[in-house]
Amino acid sequence: MSTTTEQILIDQILDSEFDEQSEFTQKNDFFEFFCSNLITKDKEISYEDVIEGITDNSLDGGVDALYLFVNGELIKEDFTDYSRFKKDIKIEVNIIQSKNERSFGEDAVHKLRSTSLNLLRLDADLENLAKKYNSKILEKSRKFIECYRALIAKSPSLTINFFYTTKASHIHPNTELEAKSLTSDIKQLHRAANVSFTFQGADELLELHRKKPRKDHILKLAENPMSSTGKAFAALVNLKDYYNFISDDNGNLNKGLFEANVRDYQGNTDVNSGISESLSNHDSIDFWWLNNGITILATDVTIASGKELVLINPEIVNGLQTSNEIYNFYSQEDNQAKAENRNALIKIVVADIDTVRDNIIKAANSQNFIAKAVLRATDPIHRNIEEYLKKFGIYYDRRKNYYKNIGKKPAEIISLPYMAQILISTISGRPDTARARPSTLLEDDKEASYKQIFNPEFNVEIYKNAVFLAKHIDEQLKARSFSAQERNNLKFYVMQDYTVRTLQTNSISASKFAKLNTDTFNEDQLENSINLVVSLYKYHGGNDKAAKGRQLIDAIKAEQSKYFIAQPEASE
Repeated sequence: MSTTTEQILIDQILDSEFDEQSEFTQKNDFFEFFCSNLITKDKEISYEDVIEGITDNSLDGGVDALYLFVNGELIKEDFTDYSRFKKDIKIEVNIIQSKNERSFGEDAVHKLRSTSLNLLRLDADLENLAKKYNSKILEKSRKFIECYRALIAKSPSLTINFFYTTKASHIHPNTELEAKSLTSDIKQLHRAANVSFTFQGADELLELHRKKPRKDHILKLAENPMSSTGKAFAALVNLKDYYNFISDDNGNLNKGLFEANVRDYQGNTDVNSGISESLSNHDSIDFWWLNNGITILATDVTIASGKELVLINPEIVNGLQTSNEIYNFYSQEDNQAKAENRNALIKIVVADIDTVRDNIIKAANSQNFIAKAVLRATDPIHRNIEEYLKKFGIYYDRRKNYYKNIGKKPAEIISLPYMAQILISTISGRPDTARARPSTLLEDDKEASYKQIFNPEFNVEIYKNAVFLAKHIDEQLKARSFSAQERNNLKFYVMQDYTVRTLQTNSISASKFAKLNTDTFNEDQLENSINLVVSLYKYHGGNDKAAKGRQLIDAIKAEQSKYFIAQPEASE
């Protein structure tokens, strides 16, 4: 069969993007990342999260990536707070099979069918399946079971989406029949679930690749906006028009609009129940009379007409609870059909200076529970780190996905949570904590723990050293052909040991870490660190459990005590 134009174009895109990145050394591995990144594009997850979801390895059962979402939020391996989800709960499982070839295989779908029937069962015996599937696949299965069981009493909806991606131009009827059998079997397993199977060939991949994140959003107004000085507006917006504004092209809540909002949706609280009640039972009372309103930041605003504003890069920084209740109300088919005369009060502010933007975010979110991890990203120290790292070609993504959305490559971006993992591994000497709690490290209520790694008085050089150290160690582990999962289990321990060896102390203060030479590396010392960590990692099981437990770091520190006498921590 002749090669299509779409296949030629996809090959060119893949070759170009593969050459521009350093995360993957094999084209087949990069293809899995490329496809997973495109499929999850609308979910607004980071490059690191895309990579973490990739499960391809030996004994993967045909599952190359798996992502679990609850109400649009990615559920990571250390997530435990299911109580935050109160009502209208939507569980979504995305299972991806990606093959860097020009055909869809019937056997590949059959394998995926067998694996899914084993791992999506709520009574799956994961211990007995350990010989059949790798540890990462089993961890994803365990997380799905844990999540569904934790939320089952709240009657969540369940959606299971299968994606099979290749560079094919057509699908054989037998392969389509196998996919129908898979969806039928999963429907038997979860009778109330919505189950879909999507084939994505060259045409579909090219279309997804061309789809760019929206930067401009049109907000229809009920009346002409009020404005004083500068680009700041107050306006009334019809509730249905606001519902359309916060919904994406598929009718889902556009989570990307809420990244700057530092509070999570609180579900069925008294406040939200009041909002819901006012939507349902007060048709004669305008909504904005009963509600404090919604604040939106944008990088620019223009008036398209008297009753339309064009918002560039809008961020809803206050009004998450109100927005969710409006979305939930109008998601109901009966309410969509009703005429609506009520309005919400919306404030729109152009804030192109970071300090102003961050002050508005803090002020707008000072009255209720604050999610520390996101609020801390507005601290001046993180703006300083961001500016300092730019001169080294590194983009510090303190505003989630900001640099991803403007086209920076994975190798150029360092996220705030990953920076915290590096520093907790080295300065705090806790690589086990960094590995076991990747998404909750910044939620620690103890301010001393936070300032141990992010302190305005620290030399900003430590943050450059952290990035360069992490990148070099990851490159060396790749050169030794460790898989992505193995590198994730090993790298924080190698960072810790190399820092100890190089600085000749197991009491690493920030001031000492600032003196670490990351322009050149002592490759002999690094080789010793890798050999030590790998040998002890394998001795303790060579798996995720070993990397997350205390035994491995205790064993490493016992070996380090032989290099020199432990030194007391110096004051900063």
